[in-house]
Amino acid sequence: MGKKGKLKQNKESNRKNNAPVPSVFSQFRRGSSSEKLSLLSTISSLDHPRVIPFLSDAAHKNEDNIEINIKAAQLLEELEKPIDRDFFDSLVLSKDIQLKFIAFLETSSQEQREAENIDTIIDKYLSLEPFLQKILQKQLIADFSEKSLEIISSMIGKEKGLDGIIAEVLGNFSHQGAADILVNMLNTGDKAVRKEVKKAIFRLEKKGISPNTKFENGASVLRRPSSSEPKGFLSAVDGIGNQCVWLVIPSISRGQYLFFAIINEVKGIINFNGGETTRKGAREYFENISDQENIILVEADSSYCQFLIEEGYENASKSDGRLPREYLPWRKFITKEFSEKPQPLIYRFFQADEMKSNRFLVDNMGKLEGVSELQGWFLEKGELEKHLPAIREARESKILINETQKQSRYEEIMKQITNEIFDENKRHVYKKRLEEMSYFFMKLGREEDAKLSFVAALELDDSPPATHPFLRHLVEKSVTFFVKEEKRQEKENVPLIIKP
Repeated sequence: MGKKGKLKQNKESNRKNNAPVPSVFSQFRRGSSSEKLSLLSTISSLDHPRVIPFLSDAAHKNEDNIEINIKAAQLLEELEKPIDRDFFDSLVLSKDIQLKFIAFLETSSQEQREAENIDTIIDKYLSLEPFLQKILQKQLIADFSEKSLEIISSMIGKEKGLDGIIAEVLGNFSHQGAADILVNMLNTGDKAVRKEVKKAIFRLEKKGISPNTKFENGASVLRRPSSSEPKGFLSAVDGIGNQCVWLVIPSISRGQYLFFAIINEVKGIINFNGGETTRKGAREYFENISDQENIILVEADSSYCQFLIEEGYENASKSDGRLPREYLPWRKFITKEFSEKPQPLIYRFFQADEMKSNRFLVDNMGKLEGVSELQGWFLEKGELEKHLPAIREARESKILINETQKQSRYEEIMKQITNEIFDENKRHVYKKRLEEMSYFFMKLGREEDAKLSFVAALELDDSPPATHPFLRHLVEKSVTFFVKEEKRQEKENVPLIIKP
C-alpha cells in the first residue's frame, strides 16, 4: 500500500473512532434489566468502534441480571470476539444456580425443599467469582424481596469476602429484615466485614430503617445523629475510674457540634476536645473509633451525657482547679439546668428494691471477678503502700510457723485494709462506677452482668466493706500485684558483686 493509501486508511480509522456515541448506549445505561436485554442486539448491529468494548463490559461488569452478561458474551462470539471459555462457563453455572435458588424459594413443600438441598446449591454458589455472587444476590432481592433473605442469611459466615458482599447488597435493600440481619452480622470477628456492615446499617438508617434486634458480644452500632436531636454515647469505666463521654449536638449551620471528654468521678474532666463538623464527618469519626481504636461505646441519653460533662467540670474545679483549657469556650453549648441530679441510666431498667431482695443475685456477686471489663480494675499503690509490709510479714513470718496462723493473720489484715480504704466516700465512688458499668452491660445485651453489677453497687450502701465480695477481691488482687512488683524490684536491685 502506498503512502496515500495508508493516509486514507488512517483517516477512516480516526473518523470511526471519533464517531458520535449512539443514544442507544445511554438508553442501555438508564434502562431496566428487560430493556437492557432487548437493546443488546441493537447495539451489536451498530457499525461503531465502541460496540466491542461495550459488549465486553456488559459481559464482565454488569451487575443487574446474569442473562445480560450471558447474552453479551454470546453476541461477542457472533462478532468473532469470543470471551474466555472458563468465564463463559461460570456465567452459565451462575444461571443454573439462580434457577435452583428460584425453585427453592417457590417451593412451599418441606419435602421438596429438602430434595433441593440448599446447602449443596450454596456450595456451588461459593465457587463463583465475587461479582457474580453479587449479581445473584441482587437478583434474588429484585425477584423475591424479603423472601430472598432466607437464602442470603444462610450464606453468612461461609466466606469472609462473601460477608462483605452480603453487607453491601443488604445495605441497598430497604427492608426491616435486611437491617436485622445486618446487626447480627456485627458479631463477626473480622474488622473489615464489621466496617462494611456498619456502613450498610447507616445507609438503611438514612432511609428511616433501623435494626429491631439486640446485638451482643461487644458489637456496637452507632446510629447516625439526626439533624433535629442531640445524641450521646458512653464507654466502659476503666481500671482507674475514667470514662469517655461523647456528645453530638445539631448546629445552626446544619452541621453538628461534636464533643469528647474523659471524665473521672473524683478528678473531673481530665481531657476534652470539641469542634464543629458535618454529619458525614461525625459518622466517619465514630466509624474510626469502633474500627481502628477498638473502643466499644453505647448510646446514652444526651441530657445525661451533658450532666456527666458538667459534673466533671465542677469536680475538677473543686479538686485542684486545673481544667482542660479547651473546655471553657464550648461550655455554653453543653451546660444545662437540671431541676434535680439525674440518676444513673441503669435505674431506667431496674428497680433497686427488687434487685436488692433477689438473694440469688446477691449471693452471686462474686461472679463479677470473671467479667473481662472489670479485670483491669485495681486500687492505686498509694492506697495500699503502708499496708504492704504487714501483708508480706504475715505471708513470710518465721514466728507464725503454722499455716493456719499465717492465714488467720493474713485474713485479719485484709479485713482491716478493706474496711479502712472503703470509707463512705470511696464506697460512693465505686457505687457510681458499678452503676455505669451496669448500664454499659445492659446496652450490650449482657443482662446478667448488668444485674450483678447493679446489685454489687446497691450492696455498697448496706454491707460492711470487708464482707462485700467484689471489694474483697479488688483488694486481694491489688495487694498480690503490688507485693509481686516489690519482690521483682528487689531482685533487680540486688548487686551482682557481694562485698566481704
